[in-house]
Amino acid sequence: MKKFTLCVLFAMGAMCVANAQDKAVSLGLRAGLNVNTLTYSGNNEAEIRDLYKSHTGFHIGAVVNCKVAGNFYLQPGLYFTTRGAKMEETGTEGEYKYSLTEKINMNYLQIPISASYRFPVGKIVKIDINVGPYVAVGLGGRVKEEATIRYNGMSESENLSYDVFGKSTDDENRGDFKRFDAGLRFGAGVHISKFNIGLIYDLGLANLAHTGDNAWNRGTKFRNGSFLVSVGYNF
Repeated sequence: MKKFTLCVLFAMGAMCVANAQDKAVSLGLRAGLNVNTLTYSGNNEAEIRDLYKSHTGFHIGAVVNCKVAGNFYLQPGLYFTTRGAKMEETGTEGEYKYSLTEKINMNYLQIPISASYRFPVGKIVKIDINVGPYVAVGLGGRVKEEATIRYNGMSESENLSYDVFGKSTDDENRGDFKRFDAGLRFGAGVHISKFNIGLIYDLGLANLAHTGDNAWNRGTKFRNGSFLVSVGYNF
């Protein structure tokens, strides 16, 4: 999966470079809001899957608008983007009541390359649809946990924070997530003169979970998903 995705990205990027000498090429800046999720599959899937809720984040980056022919463009980009989810659980064990909150924060350097077709609907307005692959590498992030136990009107809390990427060991707690991610990007947007507003969905296809000793149970899979609202300017 990694080799295939990288080959596709390289081929599409090479096409853009090859056309840059005799086609219109422009730089664009992009930024906006993410609504992120982590999709879980594995043991007790229905029970655990419902615990993970969406988590807001952001993205900022740049794209190259490479006109290939007519209204067809290739659009490679480079983004700093956040991913993750949050989990909230409450329950009762005997006379004890407990609550657990966990926030998973992931920071990525992401490279998407989208094929874009832009429909002109006026002199300065175009509507575009786009699709393409992306790869991303985790730069860092934290898992933050807060656990509270209540009994007879008293409560006791414990807070933990540790690196999100990497596999746990006997001596160090980690989030047990892999750094590499890859998937597909689907989007649509409106170009008004040099301004852009876009809606994007990033569908993660790579399994992020480290499994085995000191990590997630074997067969566990986590995949990223992110809905983005992006605004930008093309120079």
